[in-house]
Amino acid sequence: MRRLEGLSDDPAIAPASAEPIPSPDHETPGAGSHTRRTRVRLRQHNFKARRAMFLIDGDFEWLRAEPPPNIPGLVRVDAYCIENLLLDSRAIIQIVMEEAVLTEDQAAACLDFQSWLKTIDPSLVDLFIAFAALNLADRTQPTVGEGVGSVVAQEGRASRIDQSKVEALRRQKIEHGARTLGKEKFDALLVAVRQRVDALPDRLHAVSGKHFLIPLLQFRLRECCSGFVPRTQPLRIRLVRHCNVERFSCIARALEALA
Repeated sequence: MRRLEGLSDDPAIAPASAEPIPSPDHETPGAGSHTRRTRVRLRQHNFKARRAMFLIDGDFEWLRAEPPPNIPGLVRVDAYCIENLLLDSRAIIQIVMEEAVLTEDQAAACLDFQSWLKTIDPSLVDLFIAFAALNLADRTQPTVGEGVGSVVAQEGRASRIDQSKVEALRRQKIEHGARTLGKEKFDALLVAVRQRVDALPDRLHAVSGKHFLIPLLQFRLRECCSGFVPRTQPLRIRLVRHCNVERFSCIARALEALA
């Protein structure tokens, strides 16, 4: 199994019940070129000699319930990106236990996972709804590329989400989208994306795990574990080791189908 990165504009696998959100011109801008790029990469693999599954992240196309390219062996993660599946509370509590030398109950109280999530949803979910709509209206505009630094502020020695920064960025993106499409069309696009996100089993899957949630988790772990500086790649590996494998059921089903 191989993960294909750098394919953020490829369409994705959406739940069967989801209806794709039409673009303002009733077609996905640039989708053909992105699908061709994916096909070129897959063509390099000899499926007859060795069966394989290639993973791509969901990205905004998944968020908008756009259909996937019909390419054998290509599977998209049922979330914005695969890092979203790593954010399992039990796995994070285990890391806090190990780094701060605490009991499970002490680590859970220190992490206060549900309260931490409330700083993310609805604010960052709303921001990504605006990002997904703007990405369809004008792909030249930065969205995820704004980075987590655009929405955090320093509070003493801690880095935390600044709700005023999140709201200012969200309004900026909405205003650009309204200027590009016209307010009525862009508002309708926002409503369609919101309806899609609200129907997700986990709304946090709409926020980039790689670019926003994992960095925010790193900030949170620094608060909980004095002296701990969680580097990105080792943290991912530890989350994989401890997380609930049922969160990866979408990948398991795809593997079974290809077997």
